[in-house]
Amino acid sequence: PQPLTHRPFHDIDPVELPDGRIAFVSTRCGYFEEYHNTPSRALFTMQPDGRAIRPLTSTFIFDNEPEVLADGRLLFIRSDNFFDRGKVETLLHAVHPDGSEGYTEFGLDLGPAYGNRLRAFNCGSPAPLPDGRVAYLTGSGIAVGRPGCAQRDLVNLPLAAGDVAALPDGRLLCTMGATDHFFARRKAKQKSAQPPPEGFHKIGLVHPDQKDGKMILIFASTNGAVHSPLYLGARARPPLLASRMEETRTTGVLYCQDARFTRNTAAGWPHVRAIRVLAGRGLTLRSSHSYIVHAGNETVELGTVPLAPDGSFSVEVPADTAIAFQAVDAEGRAELNEMSWIFVRPGETRGCIGCHAVRQSAPVMTNRVPLAA
Repeated sequence: PQPLTHRPFHDIDPVELPDGRIAFVSTRCGYFEEYHNTPSRALFTMQPDGRAIRPLTSTFIFDNEPEVLADGRLLFIRSDNFFDRGKVETLLHAVHPDGSEGYTEFGLDLGPAYGNRLRAFNCGSPAPLPDGRVAYLTGSGIAVGRPGCAQRDLVNLPLAAGDVAALPDGRLLCTMGATDHFFARRKAKQKSAQPPPEGFHKIGLVHPDQKDGKMILIFASTNGAVHSPLYLGARARPPLLASRMEETRTTGVLYCQDARFTRNTAAGWPHVRAIRVLAGRGLTLRSSHSYIVHAGNETVELGTVPLAPDGSFSVEVPADTAIAFQAVDAEGRAELNEMSWIFVRPGETRGCIGCHAVRQSAPVMTNRVPLAA
């Protein structure tokens, strides 16, 4: 074994990209996340020998566990911490191998109400399947679905798995044991018997289309917990995707077809006249008062753009910079705040059909009239 990365950073979760590069998670972005002030983790890439380390994502919160999808994109767990709302959630986000074209593929249908999304860790251990579907952990088992599908279209397997990985034949490799051990320990305590050890001690196979979640046991550890099983062998190489960014540029474009096309109908949309553009970055110093502190972030106002009569807006923003929007009235008062960050890569143009719109919605093109913005 040869070291590819070196101190003082934490480098974890490596995965091979279709072009031979290695994508990995690292704290070398240099920020502290805005909630508990721990080191931020973003995605980076490097050549197989460790040369040419480059940033892939620019989040100052957490990107974890990258895996390559069957279509060649990179899927990973993105955490969004909302400092002023005490709100934490995990989503499965996907980008092209150059970091562009970012979309949240799983987790958006959990609902906009903060009550049922408070600290909602509902997406973990992504396992892309050869047929294009993805399996991942949820709070109630394993979910299987196609990227961007609605929550109702997911297949849910009632298995208390610790992690999950895909095999080339489409079956899933899982670690098991937590639920069984929990009840066994409680039962043993009532009978004063020796409780079983905690953790995941079994590895099993499950078919993603078996809704009963029946598992075939293939290994049971007797001397410690196990985790992160992987298949070692030949597998199909995903397609190579061309780069969609211009490295010589320092900006990108974000546009919206109709900001009023939204599930958030409680905002004062009749009063909204413009969109305020905010840029954020993480702090580079920890608080001297506590190691667990709501630290926040450094936010600056970049400017304000008008909301066109058809509800559209367009703005050129700095690349690889966390961007958020506010819908404001004629006097600059915020009617609606975006609570997560958006990024564009150099030269990239990204658009959406509305704010907080349903992921499966399609753009409305009336007689092919160009957007007013």
